[in-house]
Amino acid sequence: MPRIPLSEENTEKAMNNLDILMRCFGIAKKEAENGVGISSGYLTRLANPTNGKNLSFDLQLKLEKFLDIPQFTLNNEDIEYPDSDDEFIIKVMEKMNRQTRDEELKWKEIKEEHFGALPAAWNEIFTTELAEDALYKGEMVHLRKDDSSGTVNYMVGSIFETSIADGNKVYLFETGYSVGDIETDYDEYGNPIPYRALDCHFELLMMTEDNNFRKVADDYRCGAPKKKVISYSIQRLYNMVRKSTQNNITKETMDILSKYLNEK
Repeated sequence: MPRIPLSEENTEKAMNNLDILMRCFGIAKKEAENGVGISSGYLTRLANPTNGKNLSFDLQLKLEKFLDIPQFTLNNEDIEYPDSDDEFIIKVMEKMNRQTRDEELKWKEIKEEHFGALPAAWNEIFTTELAEDALYKGEMVHLRKDDSSGTVNYMVGSIFETSIADGNKVYLFETGYSVGDIETDYDEYGNPIPYRALDCHFELLMMTEDNNFRKVADDYRCGAPKKKVISYSIQRLYNMVRKSTQNNITKETMDILSKYLNEK
């Protein structure tokens, strides 16, 4: 990809967003520079407007991939430093992220057919019933009970479970709700078939000592500038957890194979 430079204005915005995200994620500039293959101090020089350097488009994409955030985030989004409560939760999730990556924190994937084995309090949040909504019409689906917005809120995929701090259970999952009918297809009689798009979100719950679920974090308010970082953090965690449960090769095994691969 050619090194197309961003404008001075977009570079300043991207570098400000990058600084906030790295501080919140606990990532040092040197770690990021090594991660995307640039020289030490390059990010500092980019952040200094007097140097006359602009961020290139390809480097922006590499940085976004390294941070595991959506493409075009750095130069398009308005990101502000989170408030103290969200900052605390982000630190918790980033620790979970690092421990999951380093295989210190193990997650169990609970597939939909095993949702019935979840603690009884789960039934206060979700229920399994026949869907009337066009998205899953006629199917047995897992629906949120307490959605007062009038939308139909579905479980999407698996639930991931782990234990922290003296065995307290933590659950990470994805939900989605329909956001409107779009006529995109026709049946054999020529009648339009409504398609309902799915807007997905992530939630992190913790099982408390009184055997109830308490929400730790979600990304439902991700449009607000101060909520952007917590939104990206929980998505980063979900991606890392899902990857860890799908990868059957342990870090120890990977280290041995890498050593072998690099032998002359």
